[in-house]
Amino acid sequence: MYTEPLYYILATQICLALFWIFYRSVLAPKKTLALNRYFLLTSVALSFLIPALSIPVTEPYGIMFEAAGQPIETVIPQEEVSSPSSFDWGKALLIIQLIGSTGVLSFLVAGILRLRQVTHHATPIQNGKIRIYSLQAPDLAFSISNRIYLSTANRDETTLQQIVAHETAHIHFHHSRDIALICVLQTLFWWNPFVWLWRRSLREVHEFQADDFVLNNGSDAQQYITLMLNLNGLKVKYPEFANGFCNSLTKKRLTMITQNRSKWARYRVLWSLPLIGTLMLCFSFTEQPNTSEATEITEQKETDALSNTQSPQHQDFDVPPQFPGGQEALIKWMTDTFKYPKEAQKKKLSGTVLCRFVIKTDGSVDDITIVESPDAILSKVVLETMQNMPKWKPAMKNNQPVDCTFVFPCRFSQESSIPYNHVKVKPKTNIGHDRKN
Repeated sequence: MYTEPLYYILATQICLALFWIFYRSVLAPKKTLALNRYFLLTSVALSFLIPALSIPVTEPYGIMFEAAGQPIETVIPQEEVSSPSSFDWGKALLIIQLIGSTGVLSFLVAGILRLRQVTHHATPIQNGKIRIYSLQAPDLAFSISNRIYLSTANRDETTLQQIVAHETAHIHFHHSRDIALICVLQTLFWWNPFVWLWRRSLREVHEFQADDFVLNNGSDAQQYITLMLNLNGLKVKYPEFANGFCNSLTKKRLTMITQNRSKWARYRVLWSLPLIGTLMLCFSFTEQPNTSEATEITEQKETDALSNTQSPQHQDFDVPPQFPGGQEALIKWMTDTFKYPKEAQKKKLSGTVLCRFVIKTDGSVDDITIVESPDAILSKVVLETMQNMPKWKPAMKNNQPVDCTFVFPCRFSQESSIPYNHVKVKPKTNIGHDRKN
């Protein structure tokens, strides 16, 4: 599973965009209304599910994490030297996201308040499972949940019956539930144009379904089409989360009404299977270790490079730092996160990268440096991965958290017998540190 939230969100939006393009190209022109609606709704679920899946595959290249004999050395906290801070893009994007979501949410809340005001001034004319309210505002008709709101002034009985039948269809198909999903997606992903295109397509299907329901239940087609043409172009306002009879889809609705159904059109949805397979190939397959391989026990010896980096300011600690969840969690994080660079595979690079970093008093990882490395490509992948390491439980000295140094060896190998991200662990040996006597 992709653990980076930003990458996961982008992957879901790419999936949603491709599903919508497929829908507009293949399914939308055909009169398979229920199927089209379910496809649009299912595409949202698939867009979030596919990037979250983790289907293991193995590679002939491996990254091995060995038990290190170099002890962790605590560092006396020193006064930090202020340095010019770089621009925090993550925080900036979060602020922009919150501003946009707040704007969309405010618009929806305004619609709720407007609906309450409309309901307060409306006159109930039918109670029961479906409630109907008469409005004073002219040329207005919409439904939400099990309520229908419509203007009754200057309208004959036949027109009112057709409008009520149309809005009843929205209630019958539970279109308000779909609109609730639309509101959530708009609020969270307002920046993605395909979310708004998907929203428009789903609301089109709602109208097509309502028209089809009315005509299949005995309404006169010519009168119904005349009503649609008479209401076309009216500039009425109703809540964003409601289903309105008057809208700008008249031409498309007339086209769908006159279109004949094809029994083979529903099978066009099967053409989406190659698309689903491609998206899974791009976002779901991850390299995992081959658990059938026997684990190998090794121990990293101390190197001159490490001993030369020791500082006289280093001191002992009472309690060593701990990765969240312990050593097993650290192993799992390493195997899930480290990726063998494709460029390194092409160049057949191998060797051990020794990475040293400081675990701060707040548990964050800082001062990441490469002590020893066979190639800059391997150094880069180790540095980028370590920068995303979660916070640790800091080391303790006299019941106070202290900074400490952690040495991490990562050996890249091209041996065909070593599976991808294979982990070598010595039983009862702490990865990266030993207690200092």
